[in-house]
Amino acid sequence: MAAVNYVFERVEKKYMMNAEQYKRLLKGMEAYMTADSYGIHTIRNVYYDTDDYELI
Repeated sequence: MAAVNYVFERVEKKYMMNAEQYKRLLKGMEAYMTADSYGIHTIRNVYYDTDDYELI
């Protein structure tokens, strides 16, 4: 039986950009992404877990 890995690691990389870089980024993504029916909104996350991190 294989060992169970109980380690969860989330890595986020964030970059500062100016208005021109932002416009170029949006333009470059046009071919791959479309706005959903919810429009522009802020993403918020809520994480629920057990005391021993069983769900993660």
